[in-house]
Amino acid sequence: MITGHLGVAAAAQGYRRGGSLVWLLVAALMPDAVDAAFVVARSCNPHGLYSHTLPAAALIAAVTGAIAFLSTGQRGTGLMAAA
Repeated sequence: MITGHLGVAAAAQGYRRGGSLVWLLVAALMPDAVDAAFVVARSCNPHGLYSHTLPAAALIAAVTGAIAFLSTGQRGTGLMAAA
């Protein structure tokens, strides 16, 4: 499953060379990182409700895209990370 996440990031990098591959990899793994954070915090995340549903994924994408944009200063990287 992780290979699929990383494959999507690599495909996005191949589609548009302007984005940072590191940020695309981070963005692809963020739902799993959020899920892992809930495990570490020993908090209940029933069936990935807080990390793998569409509203959660949209929120994670927006936050990750904003952080990518603010750290690189490249709008394309922020948009690709959010997408």
